[in-house]
Amino acid sequence: MNKILYQGEKFNKLTEDIKFLMERSLNQKNFDLYVKNSEKMIKNILKREEVLNEQVEKAISDFQLGLEDLKERLNEFDYLLDEINNSFE
Repeated sequence: MNKILYQGEKFNKLTEDIKFLMERSLNQKNFDLYVKNSEKMIKNILKREEVLNEQVEKAISDFQLGLEDLKERLNEFDYLLDEINNSFE
């Protein structure tokens, strides 16, 4: 009778060990999926960051060109005002 109880306890222990290993492997699989998804998210974020950086650089460049154009127009306007003032003298 003790042998049967011992075998039953051994079977229960094996069943618990198998259950634990299965849960652990599922957790590992979930963790692997989490890592894989995280890597994809990081890649997407880095791509978006690159695009945003390019857009910011272009906006800054356009703004600088606009400032240069404005400076030229103001210089032309200043020159015209000088011409008008000189014509009245």
